[in-house]
Amino acid sequence: MSVKELFSVLTQGQVLKSIFVLLIMPLFVGHSFSILLKRKKSIPEYYVFGLTFLFAVMEVICVPAIMNFKSFTFVYYFLFWFIIIFSLIGVVIRIIRKDFDFDFPDLEDIKYLRVIFTIGVVIFCMYFLRLTIIYQNVNDDDSRFVVVSVDMLEYDKMYLNNPATGEDIPNFILTEDHKDVVSPWGVYIAALSKFTGIKVVTMAHSIMDLALYIYVMCAWWLLAGRMLKKENAIMQGSFLVLILLMAMYGNDRGDGLINTVFMKFLYRLWQGKAVLASAGIPIMYISMFDYYKKNSIYNAIPIFVTNLAMCFMSANGIVIAPIMIGVFAVIYSLLQFKWHTLLILLFTIPNYYLYKLYFYLMGLR
Repeated sequence: MSVKELFSVLTQGQVLKSIFVLLIMPLFVGHSFSILLKRKKSIPEYYVFGLTFLFAVMEVICVPAIMNFKSFTFVYYFLFWFIIIFSLIGVVIRIIRKDFDFDFPDLEDIKYLRVIFTIGVVIFCMYFLRLTIIYQNVNDDDSRFVVVSVDMLEYDKMYLNNPATGEDIPNFILTEDHKDVVSPWGVYIAALSKFTGIKVVTMAHSIMDLALYIYVMCAWWLLAGRMLKKENAIMQGSFLVLILLMAMYGNDRGDGLINTVFMKFLYRLWQGKAVLASAGIPIMYISMFDYYKKNSIYNAIPIFVTNLAMCFMSANGIVIAPIMIGVFAVIYSLLQFKWHTLLILLFTIPNYYLYKLYFYLMGLR
């Protein structure tokens, strides 16, 4: 995206819509999610699980809608009103309970050294953000992700157009579309573009990446906090710096390919597979940490939600998530002698049907 295009976006009402849909709305969704499941009250927690819950809901709604040949407009408005209603649930519950505590840190607890260190971490993260945004326009591999999103807006159909020619195709017969049907990440890009009025390519390669970058950073921040006995801003900030340094200097596996996690983070953050590697897997670890510390249904549900979100991000998540859940369930049950923990293996049932659907679609070729 050129500087002129970016300036035109920032000087119109599109920027306000982008802030709302990419930053504010996930916070409200995460707020409701945390209230219902009695989770921690913090902005990173709200944002990470708010966006994760949105991805899970989109997976549940989009796949059946695509298979039943529903229009993109139908899915768009269904999601829009679901999100609005769900976001209000948390607000209503707080008003009824008269609970207005948001766990903000007390000024007396803020030390100057911690403030200076935090500012340094933020500056470093902003520098890396600049690199990320620049590199999103360098690699054009799998540009069909953008093309299919454009087709949704232009033809009001989902995965029923050839991304190379634009012609109609019956029954999702294109090989490339099989994994898109079971992991319809392009619907998210198209929905953002429709709501904000920003071109799909601009949304995918620039605007959306800002929010996804925050999403990834918050996920790693929370993961660092879970690994510590007690959350520590300096230790968590140091962890973020370490992750970013690894991304800057450990992103080449030596053969010129871009299939490492850090290369995807730098070059392909607008793609679902990069979000899966950079945020989806860490968030699954976060959910497992919570369940390990306290075995309850409230901590089990985030594992299920994260599983669905990983399926939405990429078809790779359909396989990776159940492996993670299976290994965790077996090890946890052996260590804690709580065999009912194996019940979380039932969370992988959607993965089985998605995988089965994928091979069904392959048979239509």
